[in-house]
Amino acid sequence: MDSCVGYKYPTYGLLWQAFYRADIERKIRDEYLLDKSGAGWYKIRNALKKAAPQTGFAPFETTYAALAAKLEPLVYEYGFLKE
Repeated sequence: MDSCVGYKYPTYGLLWQAFYRADIERKIRDEYLLDKSGAGWYKIRNALKKAAPQTGFAPFETTYAALAAKLEPLVYEYGFLKE
């Protein structure tokens, strides 16, 4: 499945590679609870931003913003939240 992620979403795959290559210090690992099984993308992304600020997040953030703009109106349309 990981090879599919890298193929279909190359930026996402590159960020995962950067995470596993980064030498994240214990302080950051403990702050974001990265050693727990429930560590999700939000925690991993923020830990990587602190540990390896040179990592290129711009393409990911552009894509994420476009997705958010597309989904945000649907949250109200389908009744997940009231306006």
